Amino acid sequence: AGILMFMFWHFWDSMIEIGVPFLIESKDLGARSYGIFGAVGAAGAMIGSAFAGIRPVPKEKRGLVFYIFIGAIAWCMLFWAMPIPFWAVLIFVLIEGILGGSLMVIWRTAMSDSVDQHLRGRVNSLDAVGSLIFLPIAPLLGGWLISLTNVLTTYSIAVSFMVLTTTIGLLIPSFRNFQRNPSEKFPRVEQK
Repeated sequence: AGILMFMFWHFWDSMIEIGVPFLIESKDLGARSYGIFGAVGAAGAMIGSAFAGIRPVPKEKRGLVFYIFIGAIAWCMLFWAMPIPFWAVLIFVLIEGILGGSLMVIWRTAMSDSVDQHLRGRVNSLDAVGSLIFLPIAPLLGGWLISLTNVLTTYSIAVSFMVLTTTIGLLIPSFRNFQRNPSEKFPRVEQK
């Protein structure tokens, strides 16, 4: 279920990513600013990954923290498109990077803890396909929406769906708790 939620979230995230060059252009900035934008996000991700590795989220709170973080990431992305100075946009890019880096550590740790060793390859493959499956479609839709409307409207639509996904994850206890649902197809195998 978590993979499906994240897959839906990634679709809208991909629409936002395709809009970043137009966002930079709409602020009358150029390639150098685009590079700074990317570097600040990457630096934030490194900081977030390091922090999440040093201070891991307790297992019983991972799902809750995960969904709070993806919701906060969506809101940060909406602020990118707001009519605010570029330095303020970079603050939201940094926050998004920190949360995203932390999120990846939480997700990978949860996958390792909740998936039996003999199933990890299949589950990781499903996770990767789920994250990538809409990548060809989302940029097309994002580009079309930006050309039809503008960056802010496109980001608002995408963030609305990202927040909806996050809300569903927070409201459903099995999602929020990263609870494994028993299945005959994938029985739990005790490690020796």
